[in-house]
Amino acid sequence: MDIFKTFTAIYCRLSKDDGNFDESESIKSQKEVLTDYVNNQGWKIVDYYIDDGYSGTDFNRPSFQRLLRDIEEEKINIVVTKDLSRLGRNYIQTGYYTEEYFPSHQVRYIALNDNFDTFDEDNNDFVPFKNIINEWYAKDISKKIRFTLDNKAKNGEPRNTVFPIFGYTYNARYERIIDSETAPIVKMIYEEYIKAGSSAKVARILKDKKIKIPSYYNAIKYGYNKKKIMKLSDEELITWKTDVIRDIIARNDYLGTYTTARTKSKSYKMKKRYENENAYVFKNRYEPIIDKDTWEKANKILKRTRAGIIALEENPYKGLVICAQCGSAMKYDRKKNAITKEFNFYRYYCANKKCQKINSIQKKYLDLIIKEEILNLKDIILLHKDEFIAFVNQYDNRGRRIEINEQKDLQLYQNKNNEIDQYIMKLFEQNIKGNIPKSTFETMLAKYNKEKNFIEEQLVLLTKVKKQQLVEENSHVNKLIKLLTLINETNVLLPSVIHSIINFISISSTNLKNYQRKYEYTITIAYPMLNKEIKEFIKKHEDARGHLCKTIT
Repeated sequence: MDIFKTFTAIYCRLSKDDGNFDESESIKSQKEVLTDYVNNQGWKIVDYYIDDGYSGTDFNRPSFQRLLRDIEEEKINIVVTKDLSRLGRNYIQTGYYTEEYFPSHQVRYIALNDNFDTFDEDNNDFVPFKNIINEWYAKDISKKIRFTLDNKAKNGEPRNTVFPIFGYTYNARYERIIDSETAPIVKMIYEEYIKAGSSAKVARILKDKKIKIPSYYNAIKYGYNKKKIMKLSDEELITWKTDVIRDIIARNDYLGTYTTARTKSKSYKMKKRYENENAYVFKNRYEPIIDKDTWEKANKILKRTRAGIIALEENPYKGLVICAQCGSAMKYDRKKNAITKEFNFYRYYCANKKCQKINSIQKKYLDLIIKEEILNLKDIILLHKDEFIAFVNQYDNRGRRIEINEQKDLQLYQNKNNEIDQYIMKLFEQNIKGNIPKSTFETMLAKYNKEKNFIEEQLVLLTKVKKQQLVEENSHVNKLIKLLTLINETNVLLPSVIHSIINFISISSTNLKNYQRKYEYTITIAYPMLNKEIKEFIKKHEDARGHLCKTIT
């Protein structure tokens, strides 16, 4: 490059971290000041490099990177900024460019307001300190902004994001309200997912109904990415991605929950965001689109079927069947008849190569066992409903017998309370008769009252805990009884029924000696709610049909 020629780049930058300035006017002001200066020097302006809205702590800015490319291609030999902070607020990197990069590329750098010029070494001694001060300023501003935002998040104040989550819109205060146009789509996604158990199948259903993708509504309603979205074909606008459907299913926002400060950065210099374990969660903040039971059913299926490719209607035990030996989820296998080309053989098998025993079971046998056990469960519990409710109430929410711990403590405190009442009554009698001094009476009365207050506090606490446990258990009992009431011979093997009533099914299979194709199966069923209580109650009432953990040939 000819160092005697003056090919000048004017670089301007501003971000929100720099203060409450009007960005466009500030950039305009920088351009005007620098243009006047360059023209007065008689230098040629090659181009303007503008980073409007980019932090000075990050040098990966588009226009700054373009400036570096033009320097490498020797298009520029002078760079001018309004001050050093426009170049950057990271003192290490700013120092690298002013002291190493620009000089090594024979580029003269001028920060006008700081009177800094790389051609004038005598006036540059205090520049490193200016860079440090600039970084301190950025750090201080960032700290204040983060503190303000964290306070707003902690208080659950609504934020004006680019667009609300799909299914909601904003009111004037940026609070979520149900969007009458998109909320029904969210409901449909949950309903179809519970039926199908496959995000791919739900995507096909939405496409068949010609329902537009969320980004279309964001473009139409909020102008987000509108130019790009409007260029999509009609088919692309109704082609849903499976990960979008899974994201909608997983969002607890549809329960009316509002979560703030979901992500955070590790440093004010780093722009990458990480998941925040201490996010603020506000339940029942907005009107829900999905009820809790529906959300839990869908997410239960979601956790078990993320990697599945076979629809739930064909594989109703998807994600429920595990190997009794190694605990791995069993794979579902289907094979075609060589002549008819139709699927006629279905089985679950352990595909874990490290498993010492390869357990498997044909689906038709599993259907027979599960149908028998669920109907057996229904008959016993509904026949002895009142007894079952009373039986469940003997346990706490951890499956422990209440009479062994809380109930025993409750009785002890009640007895002690009655005993103190007797002591106080006798103390008053003795005081009236004049058998004890007044000071002794007052001292003993204060002691008894203090002890009585403590005991009554414990009684209130234990009673409250007991009532809470009964409420929790009764909610599970009522939910189970309601579910069992709806089960019959026709619907017992529907995926929605199986996944609502079963947590997992453990399978162990043994090839019987002297029989080439006869197997003995040991099946253990676990329930998602009241598992211990159900098994104890069934064991108590079961007849000659055997236990829930049973061996079937």
